[in-house]
Amino acid sequence: MQAWFQKRHIVWIALSAVIVGIWLRHQTIEHAEKDESPQAPPLLVVHEGISYRYDEQGNSHMKLSAPLTHYYQDARGTEFTQPRLHHQQGEMHTHIRADYAQQNEAGTELHLENNVFAERQNGEDSATRFEFSTDKMLYRIDKNQAESDAPVLIRSADSTTHAIGTIWHLNQNLFILKQNVRSYYAPHHNF
Repeated sequence: MQAWFQKRHIVWIALSAVIVGIWLRHQTIEHAEKDESPQAPPLLVVHEGISYRYDEQGNSHMKLSAPLTHYYQDARGTEFTQPRLHHQQGEMHTHIRADYAQQNEAGTELHLENNVFAERQNGEDSATRFEFSTDKMLYRIDKNQAESDAPVLIRSADSTTHAIGTIWHLNQNLFILKQNVRSYYAPHHNF
């Protein structure tokens, strides 16, 4: 009788282990399916959208426009297709464009990618005009600073600089090259 009770006890333990194993497997599969669910659709899609940023005096100093903008309610932030950024500080006008940009959730950084091109000019004086191009650029909106680790090309009326990576302080119109590859100065060089 005791042997029969032990066998029955072993069967119950084995059956319990199988049931717990099946339950755990089912929970793991459900959890994995939740993790692999497609990302949520955009909260808002805007065609031909324009946003402005104002300084302390209430003057518009930055304008960001894009033919297509997707606002997400998650870590993806805001995505812009073919964004155009216009920044004005006094007489200094800066235009930046790219094929794609993504703004972080906090709205403090704009990651620009593919064919990033910037042009800066001080008023009507073409001698103060220069162009900047790269494939990727991070624009820190609050600091008014741009940074790239990719190859960059900086051209002005009389010089051309090729570098790998730069930090551009827009308020001071200062470039800090991470690695200068080649620079040359040629007065009256047309670009």
